[in-house]
Amino acid sequence: MTVRQVRTIVRTVNECDAFVKVRIGTMESLDSSWRELRNDVVLTAQPWRTVRHFHGQRSLPGWFWSERIGRRLMYESRLELTRLLVAEFNPLLLDVREQTFHLTLRFRDGLVIRHIPDFLFTFDGQPPHLVNVKPPGWEHDAKLRLTFETLASLCAEQGWSYETWTGESLTYIENLRWLAAYRRRSVIPASDEEILTTLDLVSTPMSIGDLEQWARGVGVRNARSVVLHLLWMSVLRTDLSVPLSAKSEVSL
Repeated sequence: MTVRQVRTIVRTVNECDAFVKVRIGTMESLDSSWRELRNDVVLTAQPWRTVRHFHGQRSLPGWFWSERIGRRLMYESRLELTRLLVAEFNPLLLDVREQTFHLTLRFRDGLVIRHIPDFLFTFDGQPPHLVNVKPPGWEHDAKLRLTFETLASLCAEQGWSYETWTGESLTYIENLRWLAAYRRRSVIPASDEEILTTLDLVSTPMSIGDLEQWARGVGVRNARSVVLHLLWMSVLRTDLSVPLSAKSEVSL
């Protein structure tokens, strides 16, 4: 991008008209100005793009099964997959829309930017949350800065929140990946009664190791799986900013 283009971008922040295309069926799309966009349409939209694979591809797209939503979700990179995992850990998650719409920004000086945001999250009791996933350093791209600053303003108009997500600490993510193996109730080899029995043991904060030992002592099979499932479900809590171990303290 030239110096002249950068100066143009700095000058034209938020001075544009915004138009949206939303896919409402396999072959159908709905065109709208941003200000006429209805939440009930965009919150049920189909992905604008699909998972694509080709020789020499640098990104690693695929599908992520969401246990909370009950369907698979599309991602276009490993970083996007990580953002889905973070959202999946939130017990308030209700829905995710991938590649939600095609946005066209037409600036007063003739500059046109086209953009497809990555995810639109719906959390219980919160406004829709639009997210773009980018690796650290994206802010050095003047065109991206203009796009995301404008999009943040448009979201505020719509009553949404906006985020450009670049990642979390490696320790936090590794902990989530470990706990995610226990997110599906169907693979936890214990009865509902055993899970409730384990939960009843946590009257005060204690270590994971002690809780497992106590649970086994009252007849809970596969106590570790039960404890880790309860942590994933956020029924039990612990500090995920440090590596999980048998010494990690858990509480209600």
